[in-house]
Amino acid sequence: MAKLKKQVLGKVSGAVGDIVFRNRYENNYISLRPIRFNTPMDDRAIARRDRFKSAIQLASAMNSIIPIKQLWNKLTSGNNTVYNRMVKYEYSALVNQLPSENSGLFPGRGFALTVQTIELNQNQLRIVTDAIGTDSGIDTQTEKTLRLVSVIALSSPANSVYPGVVYLPLISASQNLVLTDPVDITVTFNPAEKELITVYNQKRILAGLITFNIELQPVSFSDTLYQLQ
Repeated sequence: MAKLKKQVLGKVSGAVGDIVFRNRYENNYISLRPIRFNTPMDDRAIARRDRFKSAIQLASAMNSIIPIKQLWNKLTSGNNTVYNRMVKYEYSALVNQLPSENSGLFPGRGFALTVQTIELNQNQLRIVTDAIGTDSGIDTQTEKTLRLVSVIALSSPANSVYPGVVYLPLISASQNLVLTDPVDITVTFNPAEKELITVYNQKRILAGLITFNIELQPVSFSDTLYQLQ
C-alpha cells in the first residue's frame, strides 16, 4: 500500500478499476484491489484444515479446565496467549486429526505414574496407579491434595447426527495426597456426558494428576497418560 504525500486530490476513497483509495487520519492511501482467494480443496489442504480444527477443539477443552490453564500460564511464555500455545503444541502431536501418545495435557513432563487400571464406561472414568512415591519431587509440606484431569477424544459416532469428533473435558473432586498409598480416583459423568460416551465408538483418553497447595493452587503435575479404547 502506498501513501500519497501531496494531497493534490483532496480526500479520496473508493475504487477505480484495480486501484483502491482510502483516507485515514487526513492521509490518502492507494493500493491494488485484493485478488479473490480460492480455498484449496485438494486432499492435503482438507487434511490440514481438519487437523487444525481438531487441535483447536482439543486446546479449547484443555483451556476449559482451570488448573490446566493455570499451569500453562505459569510454566510457558511468549507473545501468544496460553490457548494459542496449546493449539500449536497439540497440532504437532495429532495423528489423523486425533490425539496420539505424543499428545499432552501439561506443558512438559511431570512426575511418573505406574498405571494399574484405566477404566472407562458409561458412568465414570476411573484410574488406579501405584503409589506416587516419596522420590517424586513432591513436597507434602506444601502439596496437600490432588485431582484427576482428563480430556477424552470421542470419534466414530454411531449416529451421523453427532459431530465426527468431540472432546470431553473432565476434572475430579479433590482427595488427600498420600505419596505412599496407591492412587484410586474417579470422575463420575453427568447425564450429557453419559450420552456422549455411549454414542461414540472410539475413545482416546488423555489423563493426568495435579497436586494442589492449601490455597487450592496447582503445583505439580504427572506425565500425561494415553489410552485408546
